[in-house]
Amino acid sequence: MQQIQKKIAARFLYLWTYLEGKRKKFDQKEISLLSNNCIAGVIYHSYGMKFRSPTVNIQMSPSDFLKFVNHLNRYRRCELEEDQEPDVEKFRKLGGGEIHFPVGRLDDLVLYFQHAKSFEEAREKWIKRFARLNKKNIRVILVDTACTEEEIEQFSALPYPKVFLTKEQEKCALCTGDTFLLEPGVAWFEFSNRSRWGKKSCQLFNWSEWLQK
Repeated sequence: MQQIQKKIAARFLYLWTYLEGKRKKFDQKEISLLSNNCIAGVIYHSYGMKFRSPTVNIQMSPSDFLKFVNHLNRYRRCELEEDQEPDVEKFRKLGGGEIHFPVGRLDDLVLYFQHAKSFEEAREKWIKRFARLNKKNIRVILVDTACTEEEIEQFSALPYPKVFLTKEQEKCALCTGDTFLLEPGVAWFEFSNRSRWGKKSCQLFNWSEWLQK
């Protein structure tokens, strides 16, 4: 019995050491993940990496997100202001519901801070994480929230490593970057029916391989 316990403990130690090594390796690359929703935060947490992106734990429409990524220097200079009367219908089109969280405006962009307790907290983290942005190692993630063909084409034209996650096979064919077909009927952040290991739908994509590119 003791031998079995030792083997199990040794296996867990090996796995922990392996994962820690991968985490340190990715963090040393100082990767900046830009995403149109909270998925960048999920990946940063999964690999124990420092948040080097202002888009952690926020949501933007695909069109606003693409403008932001294409004009990072311009939006870095813009003052983030609170939106006191956010458009609920616009948020619902992204798959959201009622708005019980801070919403910001960055010039012509709308930012939904779904995980912030106050606008002051959201603004502070936005500034701090934007300052950490590593323009030499940017990677872009677009989760399909009713993306149009034109938006997918704009995404494909971005000069960064990128991946597009969608539930529609036809949209995958429109994208020239990496793509991943999400599980039908399951939100990207929900646990997958395809996984025996309790993974979320988005975690079925090989992020380790993609981050090493």
